[in-house]
Amino acid sequence: MFFFTLLNYYKVFMKKLLGISVLIVWGLFTIATNSSCESNPSTAPDTIKLSTEVFLAPGVSDTDGLRLTCGCEFKLNLMQSGGDTSAFRVTDLDTMSTMKTPHHILMQVTPGVKSGQYNAWYAFWAVDHLGGTDYDTLQLSADF
Repeated sequence: MFFFTLLNYYKVFMKKLLGISVLIVWGLFTIATNSSCESNPSTAPDTIKLSTEVFLAPGVSDTDGLRLTCGCEFKLNLMQSGGDTSAFRVTDLDTMSTMKTPHHILMQVTPGVKSGQYNAWYAFWAVDHLGGTDYDTLQLSADF
């Protein structure tokens, strides 16, 4: 009789343990599938978000954090630049090849540039969590 009672307790314990295990696995699955980097059809496609246009004066700098709209970590790439790029200094404060968010860049007028009006653009790209390539362009202007 004692053996059957012990066997019943063991069965009840194993059922509870199985139920708890299923709940833990379900909870972990829910957390993993609802992360900020998961695809969500109700949201707009990912893009890189940065200041569209920055006006700079000599000796003044501006810092911008480039991020994907999904909030995911990514590697940042400079695709192209044009205009008066020698009049500006765009410095990567982070390692662009590092997976992180946001990526910080420092923008300033190159010291010693003569007075005048200058405009330049810098095109960036990144691969998002869905494997798509996202683009944005930073425009810099100075008039002094």
